[in-house]
Amino acid sequence: MTTVSPRITLSEELDSRIIAITPNMAIEWGYNLYVIQVLPETSETRRSAMKAVQELEDLVDSFSPGSPERIYLTTLRMAAISFGQGVERRKGSRATALASAVEEKEDALDRITRDTRRGGLLAGGWKILLLGGFVFFLVRAVFGIHIADEETRGKDVHYVSMSTALGIALIGAYIKGWFTDRKMRRIFREYDIKVKETNESYAEEVVCEYRLAAQTADMAWHCLTDVPAPMTKAFESLLLGVIKGYCATPDDVPATV
Repeated sequence: MTTVSPRITLSEELDSRIIAITPNMAIEWGYNLYVIQVLPETSETRRSAMKAVQELEDLVDSFSPGSPERIYLTTLRMAAISFGQGVERRKGSRATALASAVEEKEDALDRITRDTRRGGLLAGGWKILLLGGFVFFLVRAVFGIHIADEETRGKDVHYVSMSTALGIALIGAYIKGWFTDRKMRRIFREYDIKVKETNESYAEEVVCEYRLAAQTADMAWHCLTDVPAPMTKAFESLLLGVIKGYCATPDDVPATV
């Protein structure tokens, strides 16, 4: 046997206009306030947001001060302001963190470039040649002068020394390039980790802002109507739009939306 739940209706004492102002309006209201703050004055989206917010403000003012409807709408307004400011604050913190990560990456790359330039072939050529000559004569001393003389008889000792220096230079360049490549890979890996952590932190913080505003609006609705807030997808849909408003690439650091 199936049972039919009784239909929930609002109190007949409430103004019928209030039915259209459900709790999810607080989130939409707050995000429009945020859009007004961050978009340029020439933006058509900003102008539309201003019109929407102004209509809501006029609606609030149309109710008598102290009336249940006015108290409810004022609570929604405060939740909207809190949510809008919270999103703006989180966006600002994210932009600052990403800019700092970019600066750290650029500084690290500049240091590697300077080190590479200072230890380049032009700067270290004479040192490599001297080292090559030193190694050549060290080999002669270790393995015996007569053996070395036999191997170098009829040859210019200076050419042999320079050949040794060239071999050392090639080996040294390979080793240095390998270490430089490892350093650069580490720099970019650390940068990617910081960007990912910043974006994840931003998403979590915006969710917290959303939940606070949503709970405030739901409680206000329940106090006004004595019935649970209507279940809608507006909260979740708008929240996903806010969270996905960031891009995970450094090119979006200057962006505000």
